[in-house]
Amino acid sequence: MFLKRLDVLGFKSFADRTEVTVVPGVTAVVGPNGSGKSNIADAIRWVLGEQSARSLRGAKMEDVIFAGSQNRRALNFCEVSLTLDNADGKLPVSYAEVTVTRRVYRNGDSEYLLNQKACRLRDISELFMDTGVGREAYSIIGQGRIEEILSTRSEDRRGIFEEAAGIVKFKTRRKEAERKLSDASQNVTRVKDILAELEDQLEPLRERAERAIAYQSLSESYRKLHIGVLTAEAENLQSRSRELQVTADEQRAVLQRHSAHLDEIELQVNEKRTELEQVELALEQANRELLTVTENYEQAEAERRVASVKQEAALTALEDLKQRHEEVEQQLGQLARAIAASDEKRTASAQRVAKHREALDQALMNLDEQGAMRKIKERTQEARSALIERMRDQAELNNAKRALEGERTALERRRLRLREEAETLLRQWEETHNLYERLCEEAREDEQTHALYHDEMVKCRERQREEEEKRRAVQGRLTELDQERVSIRSRLGVLEDLQNDLEGFSAGAKAALVAARSKKLEGIHGAIADLVDVPETYQLAIETALGASVQHIVTERERDARNAIEYLKRRQLGRATFLPVEVIKARRIPLQELQRVQSSSGFVGIASDLLNVKPAFKQIIDSLLGNVIVVRALPEANAIARALNYRYRIVTEQGDIVNAGGSMTGGSVGRRGTPILGRTREIETLRARAQENEAALEEVAQALKRCNDTINDLQSDGTKAAVRLGEFAQQAANRQRQIERTLNMCNFIEEKKNAQRDEQQQLELEHDEIGIKQNALADKLHLLDEQVKLAENTVAAIEAEAEAVQANFAGRNEELTAQRVLLAEEEQTYLHEQSEFERLVQERARYLANKERMVQEISRAIALLAELQSVQKELERNSIGIASEREQRQAALSDIRASRLKRSEALSSLEREMDQIREACAKVEQRLHASEITRSRVDTELEARLETLRDDYGLGYELASERYPLDAPLAQAKARHGELKRAMETFGEVSLGAAEEYERVLERYTFLRDQEGDLERARTQLETLIAEIDDEMAKRFKETFDEVRRHFQGVFQSLFGGGQADLFLVDENAPLTCGIEVIAEPPGKKMQALSLLSGGERALTALALMFAILRVKPVPFCVLDEVEAALDEANVSRFASYLREFSAQTQFVVITHRRGTMESADVLYGVTMQESGVSKLVSVRVLEEEPIEAVKEA
Repeated sequence: MFLKRLDVLGFKSFADRTEVTVVPGVTAVVGPNGSGKSNIADAIRWVLGEQSARSLRGAKMEDVIFAGSQNRRALNFCEVSLTLDNADGKLPVSYAEVTVTRRVYRNGDSEYLLNQKACRLRDISELFMDTGVGREAYSIIGQGRIEEILSTRSEDRRGIFEEAAGIVKFKTRRKEAERKLSDASQNVTRVKDILAELEDQLEPLRERAERAIAYQSLSESYRKLHIGVLTAEAENLQSRSRELQVTADEQRAVLQRHSAHLDEIELQVNEKRTELEQVELALEQANRELLTVTENYEQAEAERRVASVKQEAALTALEDLKQRHEEVEQQLGQLARAIAASDEKRTASAQRVAKHREALDQALMNLDEQGAMRKIKERTQEARSALIERMRDQAELNNAKRALEGERTALERRRLRLREEAETLLRQWEETHNLYERLCEEAREDEQTHALYHDEMVKCRERQREEEEKRRAVQGRLTELDQERVSIRSRLGVLEDLQNDLEGFSAGAKAALVAARSKKLEGIHGAIADLVDVPETYQLAIETALGASVQHIVTERERDARNAIEYLKRRQLGRATFLPVEVIKARRIPLQELQRVQSSSGFVGIASDLLNVKPAFKQIIDSLLGNVIVVRALPEANAIARALNYRYRIVTEQGDIVNAGGSMTGGSVGRRGTPILGRTREIETLRARAQENEAALEEVAQALKRCNDTINDLQSDGTKAAVRLGEFAQQAANRQRQIERTLNMCNFIEEKKNAQRDEQQQLELEHDEIGIKQNALADKLHLLDEQVKLAENTVAAIEAEAEAVQANFAGRNEELTAQRVLLAEEEQTYLHEQSEFERLVQERARYLANKERMVQEISRAIALLAELQSVQKELERNSIGIASEREQRQAALSDIRASRLKRSEALSSLEREMDQIREACAKVEQRLHASEITRSRVDTELEARLETLRDDYGLGYELASERYPLDAPLAQAKARHGELKRAMETFGEVSLGAAEEYERVLERYTFLRDQEGDLERARTQLETLIAEIDDEMAKRFKETFDEVRRHFQGVFQSLFGGGQADLFLVDENAPLTCGIEVIAEPPGKKMQALSLLSGGERALTALALMFAILRVKPVPFCVLDEVEAALDEANVSRFASYLREFSAQTQFVVITHRRGTMESADVLYGVTMQESGVSKLVSVRVLEEEPIEAVKEA
């Protein structure tokens, strides 16, 4: 066997998968400090099962996982695999190659694999046991292992010697044998304790078994007679129950008839309510339709009034247009006459101008004989013509200017009139709009009020439906509570009868308790069942634990108990057990034993601590239950009994028992009646429930009355709300019509304002146009004034020239001057007449245009008036139709209101009838409940008899009647039954299972006797085996020690070059436990202990011991982690030569940084950290001095 390779992934600084191939010989791992080379040795130690994180230089096992670096994230797991060649079969597995793998995850999980199959750490340890390979063996030696060899404690050196001697497996077997021996000794002790207890139980059990057999014979007779009595009583009770059933059926039939009638009435009430709701809905719909029709009528009336107002406005506008048209016609007539007169004047003036011009021309021709005056005249004529033309233009412009001023004045008058009308309309609009807003605000308030009234009506109806549902629920609850009252009273009556009759108590206990009630006996506090209060959770357990003790009677003094017993004897009333308070002492489990099981699973407590009792009777209860333990279930009971060596009785909450000594009682529990122990508590509970039921009945009855009152109030409120809603809807409709009229008036005024605004804008445009025209005329007039002045200057110059010429003709120019004056005057007159004529013509054209526009406006006004008249007639017809429809709606609404009143009265009548039927039902129910109570009590008594038959005897009524008929009357049978019962009570407490228990205990005693012999023999065999193992280990250890000692002396001399050393056992008589001392005498020194040597001498001595062990028992491989660090160069060379010598049979993996060791290696692995925090390997084969394959990395 040899090491083939090591695979590392994520272990410490080896972040990447790294495969290290190990060749035969010496493999050295070198590298600078901190490069991670020692992690190779840690990985091998770890994969072989190292469990100490401190040995791996960490705080916890997760520290071996790569923790990350600056450039790499931390890994979540690490894995190391060690592969060995097992061709020689040295390892006890059928594989030629064995790979051991270990993984650990950061969450703490870990796993071991053997050839990729999951296994345990123990499997790995046993695989390498006694091979020299392992985490504690000498195949991995580091500084810590060297320190163990050099330790001052001689016992620390034993480990490597035991591994070399091959006794580790024997030590493991010896520990296992010692454990088995310890278990066998404990079992023997326990069996003996149990046998002692069983021996104490056998004789009392035999006596009880004989007594039980006699009791069972008497009990059988009692049983048969009791069954017959129970059957006869059950038959009588069944007959009584049938009679009561007939009575109840008759009452139910009456109640059913009442209920059927009530259902019919309720159906009619629901139908009437449905009809009333439908009528209400129809009434609401009719109100809405009437409101709609009324709104339509008001809207039609408003539209008709608006159309009438528009018609009046259109007629007024038409009349105004006609009046203005007549005014324009009058103005046109006046202008025609003025134009004709002006034209006549203009024509006459033109004729006069022509005449004067001819006279002037003739005068000039007469004056200018040589033609000079002719030329001046022509020039004068041209100048004067130009002057006249300019003056005519000037006159025309002045006329136009005056006309524009007239138009502007007229426009100003119209603007003033429109402004006054606009102010009037604005006041009217503001007043009308304010009225509209006020009416709208009132309408919004009306809507809110309407919504409130409508919500009030809806809420009344919804609340009425809710209250009706609530009433049905309350009625159902009342029925449930009534039935519950019957059930409670029936059960309570039965239990009180049983309590008063002391049913379930023995004859003697019953007689003593009855005597105590009648003051015939003194000092009696009562039975145990009456003095304790047991929580329901533990009732079955306590009842089981007490058994017949529940009937024991507690007395104050011992004398009181004697008096009661004498009383029973004298009257032959049976037997009873009495517990005097002054005598009975408490019995409890010792505290130290109780503490052993208090923390056990399922432990509940001591039985006496789980119930409530007066302090005066606490010792009585402790005497009965102080040594009884209550647990959850039977498995926990067995465990706790075992822990207490079966000394005490243990009871489970299900009623199972583990008796002292180990016997168990249990099984199914049949249908249980009311046990004696829980009867008092159940009576108190039922009384409390009865009070709560009465209070609840009263409360529910009041709630039903409140529901009926509320429903009646809601019906009245709903009707009132519907009436208010209808009245208010009419009021809101009137207000809405007023709003519409106001809104129409606002719209009409707004239309008139818009028309005025349009006319105002038109006047503003005309005013602006006139201004523009006046500015243009002013510019033209200014230009013409300059042209006239220029023309006048030209005429003056020509006239001056003419005057110079005329000076030569002084005698002729008087006539010429006169003609000129006349001509100038006539020309001026002509120009004036021409200008006036043109002005009048322009004014006539303007009036004609106004006339044409007015004619068009009149046509449009006539057409609008005709259209408005047609619309007015249509609106009047529509209004008449809507008015007729409104009257029809009002009549229908009156009919619906009458129908609603009629249905409401019918509903009230049915509800009164329904209340009367309910009262009758209540009376019948009371009688029925009384019958049911009586029948329930009879049935309870019958069920008690039948239950006794089933639970006590496992028989049904029919089978019991058939098998055990009475051969005597019932009264005689009861008397005989009492005699048998008293005879049985004379036996006192009898264990009916005593015979069976005796046989079972005897069988168990015999079995345990046999078991005791088997255990004793097994213990002897184990002691013999341990002795044999000790002998074999001592022999092997001594032989190996002597051989190692001999080789150690030789290797020491070789390594030191002389000197001597020796090994010896501290105690020769105890070779398996004593320490091993090492003494050495290096050359030149005396013999002394290791602790007195120098560091190098001590390390070399330890290496000598290691090589000596390897000579005695070679290992397949050996990992040395800087073991030669303390040696000098010479000793390193000796160490290296020894490595070479031993490498023929052992592979060495040496972690070193010493040159001598490196030189002796076959393969060198260099560990580097090219990347911070991450180790990598590179290998070279030293002999060939050339690189070989690099380490494979994942």
